[in-house]
Amino acid sequence: MEKITDGFIAQAHTVIAKATNLIIISHKNPDGDALGSGLALLHFFKSLNKQVTFIVPNQLPVNLLWMPGIDETLVFEENKEKGKAIVALAELIVMVDFNHHSRLSELGNYVISHNAPKILIDHHPEPEPIADLIYSRVSSSSTSEMIFEFIEKVYGPKKITREIADCLFVGIMTDTGSFSYNSSEPQTYEVVSK
Repeated sequence: MEKITDGFIAQAHTVIAKATNLIIISHKNPDGDALGSGLALLHFFKSLNKQVTFIVPNQLPVNLLWMPGIDETLVFEENKEKGKAIVALAELIVMVDFNHHSRLSELGNYVISHNAPKILIDHHPEPEPIADLIYSRVSSSSTSEMIFEFIEKVYGPKKITREIADCLFVGIMTDTGSFSYNSSEPQTYEVVSK
């Protein structure tokens, strides 16, 4: 699916509205886009009064420890028991910036087998069918760009706060090498300008 569809928007809105306890998951060795898209959603879901945890499989990159919300991120390999307990309570799992469960390492064993509804938002090719709702756009510069579109289309542009924008900007900047690659689509610049 290239463009976000009305069907995806409606279904995503419904499952998010029903869930009180959510988790956001991104890939092992998280980069700027993994953290940018995950942290943006953390702030966004908190603004909807959701109980939300952002979980990454392993260590956070030192150069991105300044990002807003990074101190709330759970590193699974450093606290597996807490991580497993949080995953077990999830009513919705939102997965960002990966296309295959193998990119979750051990965390994937608990996430993929969980029966909670799952949403996958990612820009890598050929996403594995590991979610109930999948928004995949290979032409996108980054998952962060797609998260911007998702929030704007589902909830409106006013939901993009300064914290969310900072996180999304990091994701777009890092996945485009400061606009030196992955940045040939006009939409990337339109998102950044907003």
